[in-house]
Amino acid sequence: MPQSAAIPVLNVLTDSMLFGWHHRARVTSALALPTLLLVTLWAMRWTLIGEDAHIAIHWATWAINIGAWSVFAVACHRLVLTDSSVAPMGLNVGARDLKFAGWLLGAHSLYTVLLNVLVNALPSHAMAFSVLWALSVPGVYLLARVCLVLPATAVDSHLTLRSSWQLTQHNGWRLVVVISIYPWCLSMLLRWVSRHNATLGEQVAVGMLHYLAMALAVFALSIAYKAALNRNGEGGIAA
Repeated sequence: MPQSAAIPVLNVLTDSMLFGWHHRARVTSALALPTLLLVTLWAMRWTLIGEDAHIAIHWATWAINIGAWSVFAVACHRLVLTDSSVAPMGLNVGARDLKFAGWLLGAHSLYTVLLNVLVNALPSHAMAFSVLWALSVPGVYLLARVCLVLPATAVDSHLTLRSSWQLTQHNGWRLVVVISIYPWCLSMLLRWVSRHNATLGEQVAVGMLHYLAMALAVFALSIAYKAALNRNGEGGIAA
């Protein structure tokens, strides 16, 4: 495999925003129902279920939310990575969504196991979270090196963790910007339009803006995936 060329991070981030604007009709059509589902689940969690519900209910809603987020993210990736000029409107759940959810569940499970190990091994929760924060930087870097399996899964392309590691050689920190710093900056911007004691309608509106911002972040990962393939002389992207 040839040596990886640098992924142009600034171009990737700019192109993610331009894609959302230039293809806003397709984006709206493809993401309307997945976004509505995510916002509805969020509203149900905080207004109907509450924090005092049984832990089994919290785990069930968490798993459902992972599934809904997978449908949303797969739709975002396919908007960028497939050539279809018309995006289907609806919730088209298939094997790729389940595989995508599996990657997310695996990553979150590793985080949960590590957190529990630290909490049980260290004398205080504060110390455990401090160690977890210290480990977050190398953790995000490792995630950046293998993150290309997500857009690949969305377009039914077989990409292993090892292949993603090879494709992202010399681009790990650039992809940290794409998958971590960029979404964080977008979420910080949303704080300007949110306020304390907001009405339910205002919270739903901010929730819609939140998922619009996350769509831009997923677009950026898709564009970075294409750039990595092009710079490594890999084959085309599956439809």
